[in-house]
Amino acid sequence: MKKLNNFIEKYRFMLLFFIVSSILIHLALFTKDILTADVLLNANYYDGYSWEVSLGRFGLYIFGLLKGFMVFKDLEIFLSIILFGISSVLLLDLFTIKNKVVQTLSLLVISSSPIVSATLLFHYCALPYSFAFLCGVLSIYLLANSQNKIIKYLLPIFLICTSLSLYQAYLAVPVTLIALYSIKRIFDNKFIWKDLLIPLLITLLGTIFYFILMKISLLIFQVDMSSYRGANSFSLSTIFDIPKRIIDCYLSFYQYYFSDKIVNNGNLSINIYNIFFLGIILISIILSAIKNKLSWKYNLLLTFLIICLPLCVNVISIILPDTSLQLLMSSGYLLFIIFFGYLISDNKILTILGCIILILIVRGYLIQDQATYQTLDNTYRKTYEVANDIKDEMIETNCHQLMIVGNIQENNLDISSLTYGFVSNYPLFWEEYSNLKNGWERFMKYYVGYSISFVNEEQYNQILNSSKFKKMKSYPNSMIVDNILVIKFAN
Repeated sequence: MKKLNNFIEKYRFMLLFFIVSSILIHLALFTKDILTADVLLNANYYDGYSWEVSLGRFGLYIFGLLKGFMVFKDLEIFLSIILFGISSVLLLDLFTIKNKVVQTLSLLVISSSPIVSATLLFHYCALPYSFAFLCGVLSIYLLANSQNKIIKYLLPIFLICTSLSLYQAYLAVPVTLIALYSIKRIFDNKFIWKDLLIPLLITLLGTIFYFILMKISLLIFQVDMSSYRGANSFSLSTIFDIPKRIIDCYLSFYQYYFSDKIVNNGNLSINIYNIFFLGIILISIILSAIKNKLSWKYNLLLTFLIICLPLCVNVISIILPDTSLQLLMSSGYLLFIIFFGYLISDNKILTILGCIILILIVRGYLIQDQATYQTLDNTYRKTYEVANDIKDEMIETNCHQLMIVGNIQENNLDISSLTYGFVSNYPLFWEEYSNLKNGWERFMKYYVGYSISFVNEEQYNQILNSSKFKKMKSYPNSMIVDNILVIKFAN
């Protein structure tokens, strides 16, 4: 208890800073109706837990049960920010970053990161995802600092299992943290082999425990493992395919920092800042290795750990075939921000250069966050305007059913080019029939206050393939077929 009190006393200001700055950065999520296609389908009340269990995310069902399957948008975003803040100060303590400026800038980069923004954006699952991140961080923190054997060795197994049950992609957090902390131990001249081997063993045991509980959850819910992203396709061919997926991990590492595939890096020169970010990390590692006069064995281990970092942070791509990295799977990359802060703290020149890079990155992230929120808000407002027109026309024509094809014209705002990508420029409704139907029914009910009956799939396809529909002009034009109001947004 004394250690906990000392920790709170030491980091309470930084935690408060993280919470306040995050609320200000992501204020639009509290004050506006920021929606994506998935958020629309799962807002207010989320009961899709059979699907989540089939993906191996049985922990999400427990979170849903605790919430009564309700979605408390503002409260869940706020609690998620707190959990990210606790994780961040634990990392500051784990890597013993004492420079207040470096601490502050590191927290700002994390709080404004597109990874955190995207997680908060999906507010119906933000709380379990941020808790999964905390579990991953805490598991390694306890292994490094606890003196109690139960807390040191058994609790991390449970924490890693819990993290994976919420989202398997968070395996990257403990795995990457083991590698980064081992590098720190080498530079502190405190490394012993059990610092690396025991955490790896604990992570393996936590993963095995997770797989056992996952199989039990499938039996309890009487569902089969989903084929989504290759979750159910582990076989001998999967093992033979590992070399290709190792290459994919290095490609994903490159894409995350330098391309626009996972997150937009080119629109605000963030890819240039990332060159300096990774360059300073590499230079700091070399200087620290020279300064500490490491033996050839430690230099070899250090090189091996550095080479393995892209594999660690993208480990989900190795264990799950057909999985391409996207923002919600990229939480392990947040750890490099803290590691960067640790490396630059002991060298005045590197501290100055590093702080400049961090400021530039924060500036880029802040612009991307706000551009993303404004773009999504504009999508919502355009959809709301169209939905009200549809409501008025249905009332005026006394139509009892609605059929909509296509999506409202995509955003053409100037700021749309400044977003971090991902879902920011996606349409608000998925094209597949059931998702399109559910999306429009939910939008009309929850945001317009008017319940509709979307046409059934058989009628939908009949009208879609009719010659009359093919000749039909796009919105704001419409037509009525058998008391069904038909709207076409795209040919």
